[in-house]
Amino acid sequence: MLDVRRHRIPELFLGLVGPAIFRARITTEDGVASVRQAYTPSEALAVAREVDPRSTLRRIFPYRILVAGGA
Repeated sequence: MLDVRRHRIPELFLGLVGPAIFRARITTEDGVASVRQAYTPSEALAVAREVDPRSTLRRIFPYRILVAGGA
């Protein structure tokens, strides 16, 4: 799973810069909501390890996380 991670910087960036770079207001609002509802790295890893205890997590620059099942 590749997803955004919950953090204040992307939330603030989307809230401040989003209206200037996106045409539709819903895009900015949905982006901010997605960041607010995203998992923290520890939350994402905990969910993944319920399915596969060998799951791993890697932070992807700048504010993404990659969770993979054990191989």
